[in-house]
Amino acid sequence: MAINKTNIWVYAHWVGMAEPVCVGVLTANQAKGRKSFGFEYDKDWIAANQQLILDPDIGWYSGTQFLYKKENFGVFLDSMPDTWGRTLMKRREALKSLF
Repeated sequence: MAINKTNIWVYAHWVGMAEPVCVGVLTANQAKGRKSFGFEYDKDWIAANQQLILDPDIGWYSGTQFLYKKENFGVFLDSMPDTWGRTLMKRREALKSLF
């Protein structure tokens, strides 16, 4: 079974932070037409004790965390285009390829 895996590095750069800091890695897996996501906090983020709850489904512990009966964590869904947004992006790319 072939699995397509993509790592997405998640950074925080909030007011009061001098520079972006790695919070963790969101891993997107796709196999057999299904997507699943896992999130793992960066060890330095946990060591810094920056206990900010990103999402109620992400516990404050190390190791990759997965969801049950959900495709992705809510915090990341809020930053992704919805179905209509993805359709518009595909149309724009199709138009760009014509020129």
